[in-house]
Amino acid sequence: MNIEQLIKSGQNIQVVVSILDLREAFEEWAAKHATEDWLPTSEVVSKYHISKQTLTNYTKRGILHSVRRGVELHYRLSELQKVFGE
Repeated sequence: MNIEQLIKSGQNIQVVVSILDLREAFEEWAAKHATEDWLPTSEVVSKYHISKQTLTNYTKRGILHSVRRGVELHYRLSELQKVFGE
C-alpha cells in the first residue's frame, strides 16, 4: 500500500520517519512548489478587481489557499486562474 492509498483510506495510522527522510521529503516538496508563481494580496485584488474581504472569504471557505510571506499573504497563480477562469 502506498501513501496515496493510505490517505484515501481514511484510516488512522502512526508513521515513524527519520529526520533525514523528513528533510528529503520536505526539500522535494519545496522544490516543486518554489517553481510556481505566487501573487501577493495587493496584486490579486488589483488583477481580478475584487475586494480584500472577498479574497478573505474565499480563503475562509477553502476556495483559495494562501501562504504568508513577510507581512502579506500570497496566492498561487494557477489556483487563482482556476477560480477566476483565466
